[in-house]
Amino acid sequence: MRFRFSPALAAALVVAAGTMVLTCRQMVLNLAPAVPAIPSGPSEGRTDTLYQFVSMTTDPDGDDIALRFDWGDGDTSDWTAFQTSGDSTRLWHMWLWAGDFQVRAQAKDRNGALSDWSGPGDVEVTNPYRYPITVTDSVLVEDWLIERMAASHDGNHVYCIDTEEDFVVVIDAAANVMDGVIELDAWTQDVCVSPDDEFLYVADGLYNTVVVVRLADRTVVAEIPVGYCPTGIGILPGGDFVYVGLEADSRVMVIRTSDNSVVDSVEVGYDPWEVEATPDGEYVCVLNYDSETISVIRTSDNTVVCEENARCCPWSMTVVGNDRLYVSSDEEGVIQAFALPDMEHIARVDVPAEYVTGIDATPDGRFVYFCEDGFGTVGVIDAGSNRLLGFVCVAEDAELASVVCMPDGERVYVAGYEEHIWMLGMEEGK
Repeated sequence: MRFRFSPALAAALVVAAGTMVLTCRQMVLNLAPAVPAIPSGPSEGRTDTLYQFVSMTTDPDGDDIALRFDWGDGDTSDWTAFQTSGDSTRLWHMWLWAGDFQVRAQAKDRNGALSDWSGPGDVEVTNPYRYPITVTDSVLVEDWLIERMAASHDGNHVYCIDTEEDFVVVIDAAANVMDGVIELDAWTQDVCVSPDDEFLYVADGLYNTVVVVRLADRTVVAEIPVGYCPTGIGILPGGDFVYVGLEADSRVMVIRTSDNSVVDSVEVGYDPWEVEATPDGEYVCVLNYDSETISVIRTSDNTVVCEENARCCPWSMTVVGNDRLYVSSDEEGVIQAFALPDMEHIARVDVPAEYVTGIDATPDGRFVYFCEDGFGTVGVIDAGSNRLLGFVCVAEDAELASVVCMPDGERVYVAGYEEHIWMLGMEEGK
């Protein structure tokens, strides 16, 4: 008798009762599936649309095969169910931002053997919506940590706050250069601009005042005592009243701008971190950071008509139209949408981020922009459908904190704990 030895055979030599017995066991070799075909599908597409791609391969052992696709945008599909060798596999994908992407496929058999990745199928994805989604410029602002911004109503300037400093950084939005700083004897917390662009109102956490700056000559014309540690600040569209939240007093103080006097106070949740009025001036929304609530103040009598849980750990908010409010979370990748003034929950928009910081809406109320701290990206939501439309990478791994949409709806400024402020525009740029 002859025995044939090969890599597919294992031999065990056993000695028993003086007799040599050779026991052989056949080891079955499992061959990996062949490299899948390049996924076939459209070579062009648009964001926010599902597209189908098809690939197939065979297994030399006739094993069933599962496939997965790498979509080229950082997302890889789950493995499909196992199917017969040689059958086609179809998967769908939607790209969230514009760009050139390469789709590849990989196969595995039931025994876990993997094929190599296929060659790339090229796809050019464009953005069909008209909104700012491309980084077109940036402004060097040294090493200040910009956490709050406000745009002038004529669109010519952006006023920026580093909450650890005593000045306001001014950006010339026409030339996209830094236009100096407004020095203040203050601990700046938030800022808003009068509708006529004549005055700047700055919440001062050092002397517990609201500092009023005349913008024509950048001179302080008033310092209004308001109470302990003012933080969020907002102004009514008519410019007649300013509302400012007090961090530790759970109150919002109301300032009459004609004589810069405090005329009312409103009890709200703890740590009123952000304040914003509806465009018609009928309501003021207050984000209460520590109590994780939103208070809605009726401005005709300064009465809180609603205070509801924000359904997240709220960081920032933006009013859309007169009837909606979007709230970002700094502890998870979620944005919550509510109806105003009763704060009925409308939608939850999940975004692929650990947490979301600054948020703002375009003046026409069509789009909502938000920052992702630590990812360096800005996302866009269609406020009509509450769908996530896409992302733009502003600066890889940048810590972003604030976003402001300009009055023309064609520019968006983004800032954070970085040395630049970036501008998003309509056209390809830097």
